[in-house]
Amino acid sequence: MEMQRLKISTKEEYLAMKVAGYEPLGDISVDIDMHIRVALIKEKFPKASGANDVKFYKWAFEVKGDICEETGIWLRSYQSCFVSHILSKGAYTEMRYDLRNVNILCLLSHSLWEFGTIQEKQTMKIWEPNQATIFILKKDYNDLRNNRF
Repeated sequence: MEMQRLKISTKEEYLAMKVAGYEPLGDISVDIDMHIRVALIKEKFPKASGANDVKFYKWAFEVKGDICEETGIWLRSYQSCFVSHILSKGAYTEMRYDLRNVNILCLLSHSLWEFGTIQEKQTMKIWEPNQATIFILKKDYNDLRNNRF
């Protein structure tokens, strides 16, 4: 059964949600037109750089919260190592600053997601939701590349 996704078709619709105190860029259930999504991301992070990485990690931690999505442990204060890309930023450079492409994880869970075997990752609570996220991310970026919007 496919997840129902809220549709945002204009920058104005996005801004209205922001004014209401909600950040739809980080919600996998919100379908933002990919041209708008990419433009908004590029406004925030114009190019890949160490400074923009730090800015992104802080923003992700602020938006997504300070609880490990795997263990439920409270992460007392921001550290960049708590922001874990679902699809690696090296292999999927276009998704580097896409907020949907990260989990907030404690160091142990982050290490397991990054370096664990497939069998180990499949035991993680985040495995199934991340598989659904990966499907959506790959579809959205493939559709954008193939001009299906």
